[in-house]
Amino acid sequence: ACGGDYVHISTTDITSSTASVEVTLPTGYDRFEFIFDLYSAGQAYIYFDFSQDAGSNWLVNNYKVTGKNGTYSHSLTSTSTAYNGGLMTERSKYLSGSIKIHRASETSGTRFVSYASAFDGPTYSASIQNGSGMSTAQTARINKVKFNAAGTYTYTSGKISLYGIKDS
Repeated sequence: ACGGDYVHISTTDITSSTASVEVTLPTGYDRFEFIFDLYSAGQAYIYFDFSQDAGSNWLVNNYKVTGKNGTYSHSLTSTSTAYNGGLMTERSKYLSGSIKIHRASETSGTRFVSYASAFDGPTYSASIQNGSGMSTAQTARINKVKFNAAGTYTYTSGKISLYGIKDS
């Protein structure tokens, strides 16, 4: 096949209450896109965590957006200040959207961008980090992503589908 076409890699079906879903990013791809459609009876958040050692450690933990008096703020824990801007919706029952990962095969400067919408909550759309990409703490390719409901919240049902574009 010609380069530049997204191919379906995997789909994770959520059929019972789960607090987090880990998805492995295979080698041989330069760009990935997750398409997700999640339901949470308890109105969960979406947090994203990223790993370069198959989930033994996570580069970014509990990164989300909250809305306060019409302004955006975010909470994050990372080894760098290179991450900024909004990411995800407030707690909501219905969450859908996508996350794109660029330069996934690189050992530094990987970039993430996300969009999410909520049928019963506010919506934010923004880049996860600034133009310089991942911090210098990233020394290997990103190979695992975790969708986290966080706290006592869970995803009740839904799908997370992963697509990729082969390296040119």
